[in-house]
Amino acid sequence: MALLFDEITFRYGRRTPVFSGFTLTVSAPATVLLGPNGAGESTLMALAASRLTPTAGTLSFNRLRPGGRKQAAYRKSVAWIPQQITPVPGLTVREQVAYAGWLKGMRRGAAWEASGTAIERVGLGTLANRKSHS
Repeated sequence: MALLFDEITFRYGRRTPVFSGFTLTVSAPATVLLGPNGAGESTLMALAASRLTPTAGTLSFNRLRPGGRKQAAYRKSVAWIPQQITPVPGLTVREQVAYAGWLKGMRRGAAWEASGTAIERVGLGTLANRKSHS
């Protein structure tokens, strides 16, 4: 399974394109993009998550493409954690993580179960019951 960016072009408004004819294959199960501010990492991930739409080119994951009838299947297959997250006021850290799972299509109980495992996995188990915002 691979995330394929094929000849992607994207620009914000009428500005110079952020990507022009960009091609990339990401075949690892988890990938981290690093670069200086303004290099396009967040824009690339927003395109991959179908939050943004390229002006040209194609994007696919495991033969699924964003948009159209298969939009939900595509979004369930591609995970993205944005740089800036605004937590839902009043939720604990675990509730916030479970809510994110539910938004991605998990059943409520499965999302709750997986949230505990995920929080422990990243070493934040002691914060699970703390409010997720200040």
